[in-house]
Amino acid sequence: DRWQPPAPGRFRVVSRGPPASGGLSDARINGIAETRDGAVWAGTRDGLNRLDPETGRVDVIRRPVDGANSNAFWYLYEDASGRLWAGSKRRGLWQIDPSTRRLERVRFYVSPLPELDADRLQVRFIGEDSRGNLWIGLGTGFAIRTPDGRWHPSVQSGLAAPSPLPSPRVNVFYEDRQKQFWAGTDGGLCRLAPESR
Repeated sequence: DRWQPPAPGRFRVVSRGPPASGGLSDARINGIAETRDGAVWAGTRDGLNRLDPETGRVDVIRRPVDGANSNAFWYLYEDASGRLWAGSKRRGLWQIDPSTRRLERVRFYVSPLPELDADRLQVRFIGEDSRGNLWIGLGTGFAIRTPDGRWHPSVQSGLAAPSPLPSPRVNVFYEDRQKQFWAGTDGGLCRLAPESR
């Protein structure tokens, strides 16, 4: 059987508009995640939007504005323990409490280099491996959060020293069946050696 595209009218479009009427804060969607309560979260250039599929209600969550791209979110991920993570375009990593819908900044990357200030990091990917490690792809390399809650900056690229990555922009990670880790960057695909992780 050949795949057939859905017939016209099969999609329900949720577009920009007043949240009270089921509209989004912005129509440019960068990330989507479904949480275990059935809500669908969308990361936009103007905050996080939580859509209740049953009622159609949309709640908008924004952080305090402190410059351009303050509320631009690129990636969303719910981890195995139910924590919802949001990666922002230029304002680092955030965690959302699903019950209070409050944003909390996650400071995780310590570096002597001012270019890697955690509050200004570009988060491009968030994912979890089979061991429960959380992998954060950045515009400057990547970092890993182990199940005990400790953060480990693993690779920083293009700054003080030559980098093992083909590009500093890490867009995706993948763990294959042999438990090997792959990173997709703006400069190509690379397999991470065990000592890199």
